[in-house]
Amino acid sequence: MSVISVMQVLKNSWNLFKENFKEVLTSVGIIFILSTMLSVGMSFSNVMTFSGVIMVVVNLALVIAVYILYLGYLRNVLALYEGRPMHWLTMFTEGCSILLHVLWFYFVSMLVLIPVILLYIGVFYFICGIVLVKVSIPLAVVVAVVGVLALFYFFLRLIFAFFDFVKYPQHSVRESLRLSWNMTKGNMANIFLYLLVLLFCPMLLMYGGTNLMSMVMNPYLPANIVLYIAPLKNGVFSVFSLLNTFIFIGIYKALQK
Repeated sequence: MSVISVMQVLKNSWNLFKENFKEVLTSVGIIFILSTMLSVGMSFSNVMTFSGVIMVVVNLALVIAVYILYLGYLRNVLALYEGRPMHWLTMFTEGCSILLHVLWFYFVSMLVLIPVILLYIGVFYFICGIVLVKVSIPLAVVVAVVGVLALFYFFLRLIFAFFDFVKYPQHSVRESLRLSWNMTKGNMANIFLYLLVLLFCPMLLMYGGTNLMSMVMNPYLPANIVLYIAPLKNGVFSVFSLLNTFIFIGIYKALQK
């Protein structure tokens, strides 16, 4: 795979976003509204015990609807990068068309990855324990850091498997994982740079900033207003994630070339 330029991907993604501004923002707005409604519903379910069953049914329906629309959004953005038009009205049908495939992807992934991760964690803690008891605490810390970095390395190598499966539902889980592994070869630094600068750092700032504002403002706000702050915050995070996904799909498409 060719080495990508993150700045070039960002430029291409921005141009594509500007050309399809209305459709992208409409799609993101619909998911934002439903996500906020879901968060509000969950908030109210904690204080409205008399309608618990109804709230559970409504929240479950919203969870399914939001996820179907998210899958449809991914399919539409993937098509957009291939030069096909995007329309927000097709989000639901596109999402429904691959929902069962994606659930199968999750099921098989859990069957394969969870035992491997548990085995890794078990061996990892066993080695750390031996090093901690027999050698020294500093060396145990080094072993722990190496173990975490190894997990993060595998996460980066397999990060595009889900996008591949959404685009090609006929692919097996193994094939999607293999393609992601091959795609990321030689591009680990660029992918990590993107995640650090445009995802992790902004999310930390947003999370820290909103929590700080909540701590400062909540004591002075009426209880019924405070109840809506957390859902609104979750909605903002969902918009941020969707727009970041738009760019990350651009990286995925660049790696396919």
